[in-house]
Amino acid sequence: WAGAVELMAIVAEYGCEVVVIDTISRAVQGEENENDTWLAFYRNTGLAMKQAGVACIRLDHTGKDHEKGMRGGSAKYGDVDAVWKLSRLTEDTYQLVCTDHRMRVPEDTIVLHRQQMPLVHHVAAEGRQASFASRVDEIVRALDQGHAEEKIGRPGARELLKSMGVHVKGDVLEEALRQRKQRPTVLS
Repeated sequence: WAGAVELMAIVAEYGCEVVVIDTISRAVQGEENENDTWLAFYRNTGLAMKQAGVACIRLDHTGKDHEKGMRGGSAKYGDVDAVWKLSRLTEDTYQLVCTDHRMRVPEDTIVLHRQQMPLVHHVAAEGRQASFASRVDEIVRALDQGHAEEKIGRPGARELLKSMGVHVKGDVLEEALRQRKQRPTVLS
């Protein structure tokens, strides 16, 4: 409990929006295979971060059998929104695969290319990612051509697009609307 209080004080002092815990099994008190350990972590730390609007990325290791996923009790990942498995494809190429999620995940596979100097990771615009981004761009253009208000909501956007003969999936529409709302406002 004291660790959670200290962590939340640091989060508040620095205005953190994301906390990365590397590795989760070294940051908790209790046996890794006991569900009580993970339930206590959520009660004391995870819930406090959620209430503060702070995202938490917990790094972990798989056991000897990679197909079984993370080591530890089942409660260990009971409160997470998404589980991503990282693997190395080549010296400078990595792959993230979403193996479990409770929220909409636009891409279940993300390929990253590592640049050494300066150290930067670029998302590869390959396959489905490229087609998703391309489709989002098409919907943004269609909404612009239909003279949609910048802050138009999903129902209004769907109705406008339908009147233009454009059909769109929910995740694409959601991303298109998000991008339009984030554009800088041009004053005339």
